[in-house]
Amino acid sequence: MRIGKIKTVIVYLLRTWLGGNKKMRSISELVTIVVPVYNVENYLSRCIQTLERQIYDNLEIIFIDDGSTDNSKTIIEQYMEKSRRKIQLISIPNSGVSVARNKGIHAANGRYICFVDADDMLDKHYIQYMVTALQENEKCKMVICQNEIISDECTAIPNNDDRLVYTIEDRRTVLDMMLYHTLTVGIWCSLIETSCLKENELYFEEGFRYSEDLQLLWKLVVRNNKIILLKNRLYGYRKRYNSAMNRFNPNRKDGYILFQKLEDYIKKYDEEFYRKFKRFGLSYWVWSTLWQAANLSPDYEAFKKNISFMDVKYHLRKLLKYPSLKVKISSILYLVMPYGYFKILKFYCNLK
Repeated sequence: MRIGKIKTVIVYLLRTWLGGNKKMRSISELVTIVVPVYNVENYLSRCIQTLERQIYDNLEIIFIDDGSTDNSKTIIEQYMEKSRRKIQLISIPNSGVSVARNKGIHAANGRYICFVDADDMLDKHYIQYMVTALQENEKCKMVICQNEIISDECTAIPNNDDRLVYTIEDRRTVLDMMLYHTLTVGIWCSLIETSCLKENELYFEEGFRYSEDLQLLWKLVVRNNKIILLKNRLYGYRKRYNSAMNRFNPNRKDGYILFQKLEDYIKKYDEEFYRKFKRFGLSYWVWSTLWQAANLSPDYEAFKKNISFMDVKYHLRKLLKYPSLKVKISSILYLVMPYGYFKILKFYCNLK
């Protein structure tokens, strides 16, 4: 009789441990962090420090060295010798960040996956808070945190409130927030169930250098009915003075192509939202790129050359009904007086 009671107690405890206690179960979930690396020796150590300081323990960190010609690979190898973390280093010929990230997806073993740029930094709660939010809401497969823009010299992102704060939003709400830019985040602010990528064959578009990460973020939101939005700023996105993102590179036209392709993808899965995106999605991208071109072009002739791949006036006319006053006024300025737009934008950006 007593043996029977003991067996009953043991079975109860096992069931509680394996199935009933979600908080205990969440500790066992492996999280994969994919870090593409290319010539970032001046920033990589700081990124690694914030990876090492993550409160969440069950991590798999996959570095993809994309043919670096500096000491980046050596820095990773030295880190691997000292760290207690599960670390992989995959070396490939220089192929671009999309190929590197996709290699990481294929190699991932974690239930969850995220993407960290090697020159950025993380709050110590970055993984812990996002995993906790997903575990508390098991029907959700995607969570997005907020980011903090950090300077070139930054060695630590500002401290966050030690409380996890989030809301659960439906897909349409998040899509509207992204379209109207009340939510401005990147793929690096997301933690996703790995199966959501692999089973839906969602990968970064290879052969593109700009907006490939933003395109995938849109696709992921389109394919998830519920998304968790954290209020916490957990990701430090570094603005590098010497970054290619701070020079107007002709490869920026990649984004123009990718957003055109994104229209077709959204139409396939959400016909109603597609009508909104068709109206404003690519056009806002054109507006943003026009603004950057004015800021980064040395003179008006260079500015005209840099934007020649876009039908600027067509897209700015569409934005005259966009809800942002800043977008409307600047669009009207360009439509009426392109040279004046260039001079005023240059003056405005220099003041900042």
